[in-house]
Amino acid sequence: MTCTSVNAKFIMPDTFFDTAGHHWHLHALPWLAQLDAGHHAGCWHAAATSLQHAITLANWQAAVQALPPRQRRQLYACQYYPQLPDGSAAPGWVYQCLSGDHQQETLTLQQQTDGSWQVAGYFVRPADGQQG
Repeated sequence: MTCTSVNAKFIMPDTFFDTAGHHWHLHALPWLAQLDAGHHAGCWHAAATSLQHAITLANWQAAVQALPPRQRRQLYACQYYPQLPDGSAAPGWVYQCLSGDHQQETLTLQQQTDGSWQVAGYFVRPADGQQG
């Protein structure tokens, strides 16, 4: 895993990779495994309310069902934001993956008001370059 910190003064360099890996393994990978297994409604229900407000369940299911199946994905970058670029006050992690067929995935974890971490964004750029 290669990770870079946008604002390293908020996380000490020696703990950045441990924290990034912890969130990746505990929150992102299980969510992606559920998505890969075709449990699209479960992914939507497990996501942050900000994702649920951005896209209806029906539109979510249609969008992710239209994507080609994932091949082996490799995490190649992550960033920590004390405040996500979308303007929300909550901190977040943004992970970028590349699958074996050159699809690029971006997954955003956002800390919720109860302290939990949930997926707040998921974007796929297929190998043909179109945004998904």
